[in-house]
Amino acid sequence: MTKLRAYSSRAQIIPCSFTVAYNCGDFNGDEDQWMEKYFDAFLYLANWSSRQFMLRLPRKLMEQQVVAPYCAGENFSYRLKDDSIIHSFRSEQEDSEWKDGEGWLTTLVQMRSELMHGDYRAAEKARREREQAEKRKKHLGSLAGRESSLWAKVDELIATKLPKRYDEAVSLLQESA
Repeated sequence: MTKLRAYSSRAQIIPCSFTVAYNCGDFNGDEDQWMEKYFDAFLYLANWSSRQFMLRLPRKLMEQQVVAPYCAGENFSYRLKDDSIIHSFRSEQEDSEWKDGEGWLTTLVQMRSELMHGDYRAAEKARREREQAEKRKKHLGSLAGRESSLWAKVDELIATKLPKRYDEAVSLLQESA
């Protein structure tokens, strides 16, 4: 705790957490080193929509070959350090409004317990979401250049004034949104 105090005089430091809010400036420590030495979980939130969440687990409970298939993109990675495996989740997506993250770590750290007990569904969910996003991107790409014909089809369906055709028009619009 004494070593950590050197990084911030304003931080709330207890044996299980280091909490500090910066309104001007940024975190001065090296989160990778902190995860290797001090903590099992790390959460960083910035009001410009940068987010990072890290978990450290004993390597004997989760082998590299279990994690590697989920690390296809830049949002999820891992590294090995001594007898630990450190997972890192990153997001730079802009949100419409700032959320301060109050209570997020308490909720997210439950994932560590799940992973330690062999429940890998949270990593599986990320993989499924990535696959769905790729399919969606491909589908939208297939619609490119057909916008005017799609709008004509929507107008045609609406002009029938039949409820079933309205539903078809709505479906077309949703598919291309």
